[in-house]
Amino acid sequence: MNRANANNRHLEPPSVFMDVAGAQDEMDLPSALRSFLLSQWEKAPRTQDVYREAVMALARLQPGTAVKRIRPEDINALFAAMPWAPATRLVRWKGLRAFFDWCERERIVRRNPMAAIARPHAAPPRQPPLYTEADFSALLQACRTYMWVGMRDAAILWTLWTTPARVGELCALTTEDIDWREALLHFRRAKGGNQYRAVLFPPCLEALDRYLRHRPHRQAARVFLAINGQPMTPHGVRLLLRRLADRSRLAKPLYPHALRHRFGMETVRWGLATDVAAKAMGHRTTKATEIYRGWVTEEIALDEVRRRSPQNGR
Repeated sequence: MNRANANNRHLEPPSVFMDVAGAQDEMDLPSALRSFLLSQWEKAPRTQDVYREAVMALARLQPGTAVKRIRPEDINALFAAMPWAPATRLVRWKGLRAFFDWCERERIVRRNPMAAIARPHAAPPRQPPLYTEADFSALLQACRTYMWVGMRDAAILWTLWTTPARVGELCALTTEDIDWREALLHFRRAKGGNQYRAVLFPPCLEALDRYLRHRPHRQAARVFLAINGQPMTPHGVRLLLRRLADRSRLAKPLYPHALRHRFGMETVRWGLATDVAAKAMGHRTTKATEIYRGWVTEEIALDEVRRRSPQNGR
């Protein structure tokens, strides 16, 4: 560098030569979270919520602390302080891992504190209640189908009963996702950015058509709407199922993912190969699908014992 350039360099404000990491030295967790979520714009809303919940849980335990000062001991203290179920612990771990991986790439932290935190073991998924056709008929009868909202409720029931829809995928459906000619439902905003299709059986098609013809918000893009015309939320669908279960006096817990598990078990009873069932369920691997095979095998074994035992009174 010649003397003239050297002299000009001293005239520049110091910030021009500041290291990128130095400019972010005192960034706290909420500020970094805001920037992190902006970088995750392709993720599903529920995934972004998972990230937000994980980081804000840590922020509440470490108020005002700069991100670079977060240590592995602070994260261990968070997990020790929170009475989370095993599945929730794993979700929080994943959210914090994604956040601090991003912080490391952006040079907000020099050392990733999550690198020292072991991945929690998830508890095996609980087997859902065994719903019968009589249960489903009682739930349908609980829908007040003389109103458009009741028609919506029936359409939601049919969709959850006859497709493997996750509740977030159900709420994200748009009218363009229904292929009336091919009788298919396109899940374009599935878990993990995946996409898959499901068969729409005639009763489900009929329920969807009836609801969409009668709802007052004809131009709305989303399929399932609340009374105020806004898209339904996963929480709203869970509350709806709870109301229908109460009205029908269903003596079993009813929640959206249990109905997805029910459909997964049906694919095993139909005799679908595991890889084919995984495609039908929108799974990226067969690992999750194998769980359904285990559940159904146990159910068949119990039925055989009941049938063959001389103690059953037959």
